[in-house]
Amino acid sequence: MSPTQLPENKSKGIVAVGIGTAGCNILSQLADYDLEIGSLHFLSCDKTDLAKLQNGEKMLIPLEVGGKVATGYVRGAALKFLDKIEHMVEDADMVIITAGLGGKVGSAISPLVA
Repeated sequence: MSPTQLPENKSKGIVAVGIGTAGCNILSQLADYDLEIGSLHFLSCDKTDLAKLQNGEKMLIPLEVGGKVATGYVRGAALKFLDKIEHMVEDADMVIITAGLGGKVGSAISPLVA
């Protein structure tokens, strides 16, 4: 490549990530609008959140306990998928993160995506 040639743009453009029940619901509603979002990604610990979604890439972060789950436990489970999460947003011009911040899934995983 000569100095006057620009490298090919390998950008993904705008990447939107919905995290947890609230984030997945918000992002699925945004997807109904004619926005210039390059790709949609949905992360949740609840497979029922992901089952109702029509489009986008879905990632289930499985939790191996029942009942109430602490934010730290959810973050620990998500760390096992950190490579996949990083791959989702690499080469993006902008990342939009939608999540509820009530102390569970959105609160735990959003900082990993950011």
